[in-house]
Amino acid sequence: DLEGARALIERALALAEATHGPNHPSVAESSLNLGVLSTYEGRFADGEAPLRRALDILHGMNDPPVSMLAAALSGLASVLHSTGRGEEALPLLREVVELRKTRASDDRRSLAIDLQNLATFLVSRGFIDEASTRTAEARAILEELHGTDSVAMVPLLWLQEEIQYHRGELAAQRETAQLALDLSKRHLPADHWWIAHSLTTQIGRAHV
Repeated sequence: DLEGARALIERALALAEATHGPNHPSVAESSLNLGVLSTYEGRFADGEAPLRRALDILHGMNDPPVSMLAAALSGLASVLHSTGRGEEALPLLREVVELRKTRASDDRRSLAIDLQNLATFLVSRGFIDEASTRTAEARAILEELHGTDSVAMVPLLWLQEEIQYHRGELAAQRETAQLALDLSKRHLPADHWWIAHSLTTQIGRAHV
């Protein structure tokens, strides 16, 4: 019940403001939750203000929680991208990655996810070379965490294959596409959509 969730968050926000004042971490947390819920519902205009408020509070703290700050930055980037302001979103996604590297370097999995998110956005904006670098970083982390024979690699391999195609690295692209297909076949049921996607991508590239 999303409306019920919204009412609960709004009550928590009002209580936090009344109890602690406008710049308390609990106000940032409730503002963040309200912004994330709004974006989940597709209400981007409603989500932008609470996300910006959460960021303002967090940036004013001496040692803001990394998870909250990363979520607020990513959430606002999503709003900006969805409302046609991608050039404003890109610095926020880069900030998330640098935040992970400098203040949460032990959380390798989250760093890999944020690198992949940044790389995906970079591809959409045409920054293919930087996307390639970020994707290679993410792949190295996933291989470190899961090994090379892991189905967790597949979505990242799709992204890397797309980047290689854009760069004209066709031999590497075919190898990456085949690896994604092999991993999918080896670890997933035969009717899993990842296998179909890998096959479709491979066939589509071959005929362009």
